[in-house]
Amino acid sequence: MRYLHSLTLLLLGTVTVPAAPQREVVTYERLRNSDREPQNWMHYWGNYQGTHYSGLKQITKSNVANLQLEWSIQLSGASALETEPLVIDGIMYTSGQPGTVLAVEAKTGKKIWEFTRSGKTKNPIEINPYNRGVAVLGNRVFVGTLDAAIVAIDARTGMSVWETQVADSMLGYSITSSPLVVKDKVIVGVSGGEFGAPGFLDAYDAATGKRLWRWHSIPGTGEFGNDTWAGDSWKYGAGPMWLTGSFDPDLNILYWTVGNPGAQIDRSGRGDGDNLFTDSVVALDPDTGERNCEMTSMRATFPSLKKRAGCGINKKDAKPSKRRRRGGQFGEMLRPEGCAKLTTPTLRATPPFQGGEFRSVAASPRYVFLFLFFSSTFAAAQQYGVQRNGDVVVLEDTKNQVAVSILPSVGNIAFSMKVKGQEVLRWPYASVEEFKSRPALSGIPFVGPWANRLDEQAFYANGKRHAFDMTLGNVRGTIPIHGFLSTTDRWHVIEANADRNSAWLTSRLEFFKEPAWMKQFPFAHTIDITYRLQDGVLEVRTKITNMSSEPMPVSVGFHPYYKLTDSTRGEWTISVGAATHWILSPAKIPTGETEAVAKVFPNPDAAALKDYDLDDVFSDLVRDAQGRAHMMVKGKRQQIEVMLDPNWRSIVIWSPLAGVQGDRNFIAFEPMAGITDAMNLAHKGLYKELQSVPPGGDWEASFWVKPAGF
Repeated sequence: MRYLHSLTLLLLGTVTVPAAPQREVVTYERLRNSDREPQNWMHYWGNYQGTHYSGLKQITKSNVANLQLEWSIQLSGASALETEPLVIDGIMYTSGQPGTVLAVEAKTGKKIWEFTRSGKTKNPIEINPYNRGVAVLGNRVFVGTLDAAIVAIDARTGMSVWETQVADSMLGYSITSSPLVVKDKVIVGVSGGEFGAPGFLDAYDAATGKRLWRWHSIPGTGEFGNDTWAGDSWKYGAGPMWLTGSFDPDLNILYWTVGNPGAQIDRSGRGDGDNLFTDSVVALDPDTGERNCEMTSMRATFPSLKKRAGCGINKKDAKPSKRRRRGGQFGEMLRPEGCAKLTTPTLRATPPFQGGEFRSVAASPRYVFLFLFFSSTFAAAQQYGVQRNGDVVVLEDTKNQVAVSILPSVGNIAFSMKVKGQEVLRWPYASVEEFKSRPALSGIPFVGPWANRLDEQAFYANGKRHAFDMTLGNVRGTIPIHGFLSTTDRWHVIEANADRNSAWLTSRLEFFKEPAWMKQFPFAHTIDITYRLQDGVLEVRTKITNMSSEPMPVSVGFHPYYKLTDSTRGEWTISVGAATHWILSPAKIPTGETEAVAKVFPNPDAAALKDYDLDDVFSDLVRDAQGRAHMMVKGKRQQIEVMLDPNWRSIVIWSPLAGVQGDRNFIAFEPMAGITDAMNLAHKGLYKELQSVPPGGDWEASFWVKPAGF
């Protein structure tokens, strides 16, 4: 289809919005009786019956022409937008691009919170990068992900409560549909029929995320219906269950559609049988997942059909009904008398417009009516933007006149942060090409799999000594330092985007794919780093996912170089938010002995940098009410504040009097997951705060760079 530069509106429904959101807990009883609250839209289909019909009557043929734009929200990303917002007690809950969920005041359009999640894996042949919506129960919002996980989010804060992996996205599975909440269960089906991935429907405990049952849409060997497949074709029989189902609470029956068989067109491999349970609607017990019966909705596909399995209902006993298929065509569907009345909703065709935007329009001051607005153009004026110039990605905040330049192809280093044209980072190169030709630590480099120094050519983890293979050349020196990832070219960009709130870049390093790295540090994992620019502040967020079968020690860090331009090092003062200073050996390795920070800085809130030659390790960081520790360097007017979240347990401050290559005007506040030599000192019992990631788990940490006075 051709994308138009004009506005296209799709009417979603109407809601009466209270003056200010007064959210009540969403109970199962409220969901069951949602038709009694027509001002709310509490289900993907509007109600359990799946009618997709609103009982509100404010919009009529006589006043529909008077609708006017009330507010709009620009949603980021370039994927098609197919979501169905929920509106409950004046708050709109909606997914946007896959991995994003928002809560918005429906009356004003003010964003309450935004949840974002980067996928753990990405199938390179993913063809359905969409999300169709969320479900709500209690104080939780539930959403599926493209990497086939189900996530529970706190409806009040937008924070993740639990996450459960449903399937392996590398086998073709994903979750694009809105979950359905039934009683205390979250029920969700999978996509993946295009790849032959056998479909299934799952139920999860809404409180814990524990899977309670699974119903397979393709019967296996020895199961009822397996004989409708030729040979072992059932193993790749598809039958996805991606469309949100419906529920009859009186009969306690769950209805769900099953998609096409695989291969969809060529049936030579799967035979001439009915290929159960594809192209059907199935009725299930929501408490156990057991099947009650199924009904075919594609009789033309099965001309030999005489008796449907599981109901004992002959074709002559079945009632035909009309059901809209994709593309607007109607087909005959068998409704056996032995099954409950079908309540699965009409299928809708949603055009794949790009760049979705929610808009609210009003017919009167009291009522707000919701539309889904699509446009192929972005808002003309935005505070945040992303530019890509060759290998360089630039995040822009025009209001605060801040620009951050990142080079994913060389260590994913942020090499420049300019505030009103003045540089905040030390990067001693004349050009990107010069930096590529002889890269070294500068800007904001990531260091791993260990930060700073080790006391030998080995490290300890889980009680085992791992000696380095020095012949590989990626670890050097008697005292190995800063790992071997700082300037690697193996990073690849996951997302570069901007919305009304921030601009960001997320890149991923797939450590497990590099044999020479795995030889030295035998823990399969990935590292995601997100640079986010918001209100003139740069957040650097790191996420490590442990793919190995053992707990993985975390001893990574960053080595940022900061500078001020209104004065020299001799005029700077620093503030150190730490309580403990570690005594170091001549090799700069902690000895295990510590002292109070006041022994080093009598006034840690304002220490004159000219008096110190620093390469020191600090821990027991002093936290504010948000759990952040604060470090700062000040000049005449300018200052740079660095804030660290709780998973950065230590900081190294480096500012040598001799400087580097004659340059003394910089200071490095280095966030560290643990102190220098943390893994080996923990093995010796000299360090108690070594962090680790359990198998299949994640470790995340952020620090923020906040310049002022420029």
